[in-house]
This record gives sequence, structure tokens and C-alpha cells, in this order.
Amino acid sequence: SCTLTTSVAKNAAYLFGGECTSEEKKSEKEGTTKTTTTKTRVFNDMYKFVPPSSSSAAGGKRCGVPTWTKINSVNSPPPRSGHCACYAKGYVYVFGGEFTS
Repeated sequence: SCTLTTSVAKNAAYLFGGECTSEEKKSEKEGTTKTTTTKTRVFNDMYKFVPPSSSSAAGGKRCGVPTWTKINSVNSPPPRSGHCACYAKGYVYVFGGEFTS
């Protein structure tokens, strides 16, 4: 599970982390039992979402195009899921969560 944190002042939302679980089924030979392997991948990607803006000059209609931008930082926390996050004073703070093993 990732977090989606909003900033009203910046008119933006920030998406961080999350996980993806997949199953692989393998069969060595015909007629043998299949083995299932579950893999969980945890992420530390961060994206900024900026929705189209409302303009009073445009009669309150939405203007522009919604955009997703990947944010790269050398200070990113390690990959995690099940965490909390908040936006304050220009920074996204990430708390807790689970790491991959």
C-alpha cells in the first residue's frame, strides 16, 4: 500500500512507496505437481500529481493538463509499504511502514 499525501498550498498530491505481489507457477515436467512462488516487491518511488487548475477567468472551468512527475532524491527513505506520510513546509515526511526482506 502506498500513501497519497496532499498539499493544498501547492495544489499537488504526492504518491510514495507501495508494494506489488505476484505469483509464479512453475512445472518441471508434464504430469508433475506445480509449485507456486509468491514474490513481493516494495517500492520507494515518489511522484507528484498536479491536477488541472480552476480559473475564474475561464468561468470556473478546468484549465491545463493533469501531470504526474517522478521525483528523484538522494535522501529518499528505503522501499516500504503500510506507512504514513504528511506534507509540511515543502517536505514530505514518511513514518513507519514495512520493509522488504
